[in-house]
Amino acid sequence: MILADKGYDVWISNTRGTEYSRRHQYLDPNAREFWYWTWDHLAKYDLPVLIDLVFKTTGQKVHFVGHALGSLLCLAALAEGNVGVDKVRSAALLSPTVYASHMTSILVKAAVKLHIAEHLMVQTVCFSLLMVQMSEWLRDLPLNGKNCCINSAAIRHFAESGMQSTSIRNLKHLSQNVRHGTLEKYDYGNAEVNMQHYGRRKPPLYDLSRIPKNLPVFISYGGADQMADTADVKVLLGELKPALNTDMLRVQYVPNYAHYDFIMGLNANHLVYTQLIAFLDPLK
Repeated sequence: MILADKGYDVWISNTRGTEYSRRHQYLDPNAREFWYWTWDHLAKYDLPVLIDLVFKTTGQKVHFVGHALGSLLCLAALAEGNVGVDKVRSAALLSPTVYASHMTSILVKAAVKLHIAEHLMVQTVCFSLLMVQMSEWLRDLPLNGKNCCINSAAIRHFAESGMQSTSIRNLKHLSQNVRHGTLEKYDYGNAEVNMQHYGRRKPPLYDLSRIPKNLPVFISYGGADQMADTADVKVLLGELKPALNTDMLRVQYVPNYAHYDFIMGLNANHLVYTQLIAFLDPLK
């Protein structure tokens, strides 16, 4: 609502697989095939369609604002040329979980090490009911880091609506990114299948140097974030700085912020969103 109050026309999307986004032209969400996708597909198909819809409806270029996985989808889509500066005016990435090999989240590291996603035999994972019951504990959940500036009411609201389902393949893909320390496409675990999809035995990397050089980018990250660890964000910045033209990249570091402080922090308006608006306003 902060951007809307500042006069921006805000469009909010729901990721494929959530309870709000399960319609398909011919597949039922109860069908196994409905869930045969990873974030590769979100970056290749879903995000470009969303941006195209907003662009055609408003007649204006899009200022993309993404948190965590949203940042990953944006950069992947830009690197692959699925979206470009013809429709995207800028990209603002909050707590970007793009590279993830330094992730310190105890739960995520355990899940990756044990190959949990590979062993799951269901199509979706949804923790909503559990998280509503444990909203007090979630504030300091070792999944994301100790959030400094959010309260239990905000966490409860998030647990009731924000914890949504995704595909097991998507979880597996994210686990591969953490395990390999790279930004690569989904590994089907079979050289022949990889050849069918990519024309090579191993999945290709996303080349962030192909992001449009004249695209303004804003990145805000926190020092207490166990999902978007500072070491991983620095790897990302190391790739973006030479890829973008001078003065195209603006970076904000919030020392005591963890993963969810960026979207639910009581002082996020003052600390983060004033900087975001200062980045966006000159680009109108």
